Amino acid sequence: MKPKLVVLVVVLLLLAMVPALAMAQNRAKPEKVISFTIDRRQPVGPQVQAALGAPIGAPKADAPAAAPRANAPAALGIQPNAVYGLLKEGFEGPWPDGNWIVWDFSGIDVCWGTTNYMQRYGLYSAWPAAGCYWGYDPGYFPYYVDNMDTWMDYPMDLQGARRARLQFHWKNDSEYGYDYFLMCASHEGYYFYCDAHTGSTNNKWRFTKIDLKNFQGQNFLDDPGFVFSWGFYSDYIVSYGYEGAYVDAIRLRAWGP
Repeated sequence: MKPKLVVLVVVLLLLAMVPALAMAQNRAKPEKVISFTIDRRQPVGPQVQAALGAPIGAPKADAPAAAPRANAPAALGIQPNAVYGLLKEGFEGPWPDGNWIVWDFSGIDVCWGTTNYMQRYGLYSAWPAAGCYWGYDPGYFPYYVDNMDTWMDYPMDLQGARRARLQFHWKNDSEYGYDYFLMCASHEGYYFYCDAHTGSTNNKWRFTKIDLKNFQGQNFLDDPGFVFSWGFYSDYIVSYGYEGAYVDAIRLRAWGP
């Protein structure tokens, strides 16, 4: 084959490979959303895995037994609010404040905190490894750690409410099938009705709007013990390289009769 013809063939082959390479680079990471109920006084991981079912939810090889943990306190410090209650949270100031309660059930002392590394609006958002004693700035290390079990609760007295709506923005990048961003509501702070996202939103923010008259088949109107919580759970290994979840621009309103 003549040299010029060889060069032409090579060039044509390379050009043919370009679309395939572009598709491989732009291929979306997998994701899945599941709905289930958990008792937060018990270890979250096994309950989420059971909800997922096989094969995605199968335990990893040589996974250690779940470590025992203390039950959540009986009271979550719910403060009564006016029926026309309003939560407008962009995480722009000192946080947690007001009715916010942040939990670390893992024992590793890493929990939800605020960061200016990523945001949907303004300058700040919430990230599950930015708070507690060992919390850190994702600007220096933008990945969550193993063995996380952290929640940020907003309790609100909805007695007399006839309408209530919650909306927020979020994005997530977690190990598919093993680590989860959770969005949950409860009547009393023990049993939570949840949507859990595992996998990646592929660097895109999502907008979620919830009518609290019907979330997971539950009516939370006129409920004095209402709690909404954003959680993040990771298992014992392979969290490196995943950014985790960001939450921003939360709005919660309740109207009376």
